[in-house]
Amino acid sequence: MYYHDPFFSSLPFLLTPLAVVRIALYLASSWGIYAMANNTGMKSPWMAWVPFAKDYLMGSLADRYHNTLHEKKTHFHLWLTLLGVTQAPLTVLSIMVFGVVLFLFSYAPTSIILLMVLSIFLIAAIELLYQVCYLVAFYNVVLDFEPNRAILYTVLAFFGLGGVCLMLCRNNVPVGVAGKCGPTQPKYHVHP
Repeated sequence: MYYHDPFFSSLPFLLTPLAVVRIALYLASSWGIYAMANNTGMKSPWMAWVPFAKDYLMGSLADRYHNTLHEKKTHFHLWLTLLGVTQAPLTVLSIMVFGVVLFLFSYAPTSIILLMVLSIFLIAAIELLYQVCYLVAFYNVVLDFEPNRAILYTVLAFFGLGGVCLMLCRNNVPVGVAGKCGPTQPKYHVHP
């Protein structure tokens, strides 16, 4: 006997627009990071289009801000790359482990279930650490390109709209080059 569930039959129609929005935000952030890296003369700005290399480039832009203005060496490029490379497969693993926990919940011994739940918490902690490191690096990049709106843009990045913010300030002259200008930073390649 066939049972028709309206929720699951409409799921592809609900997920397709979300996937399109996620792809658009990814392309926007890649374009923004590419333009920022290109304008600052960084090596290989094309890396903004490659998923894990994009984290490296974002970290390098944050490191550039600290090296230029604070004369302080940071390692955002290493942390973001390392956490990004470990976070992605762990996300897939956590989904699989969660599915196994749900399946085995009534059959497995308590110790196995507890071990799987603890592994889910460990994976979640790594993902949280990645998000915190990304937001701190994002804040530093925005401080360099649009310092007057750095907090607003970082809050928007927390809600997943960081790509839009990077697009908005991609052609701004960094603070390390032009100094802090108000109310907005001057722009590269402005044509009337």
